[in-house]
Amino acid sequence: MSKERLSIEKDGPLVLATRQVVGQKRLPVLFAYRLKPNNEDDSGWVFWSGQEDQAYIDNTDNTVVSLLGPFLDMDPTLAEILNHPIGTAWERDSPVSPWREVPGYVDGP
Repeated sequence: MSKERLSIEKDGPLVLATRQVVGQKRLPVLFAYRLKPNNEDDSGWVFWSGQEDQAYIDNTDNTVVSLLGPFLDMDPTLAEILNHPIGTAWERDSPVSPWREVPGYVDGP
């Protein structure tokens, strides 16, 4: 697993996020994992609130591609996990809890 450093620019990179963390609810990101990026604009990061059930996740209408920058503006602690390698996952109990790695998590769910 390589450890590429993300370059945070105004217009990128991109993340995949559920509507729970980008929609009207605007719940905090409590679970994040990193997949292999699809292109040079993709960070590979997927952000969830941690409250999504499998049916919600399976419905592609519930996920959107978003810019990473606004997430960092809302929650600077996300920067703590961003440069971890593809295949890793991170979780926390609340927005003020520390991030902890999810052991054995490889290439997404």
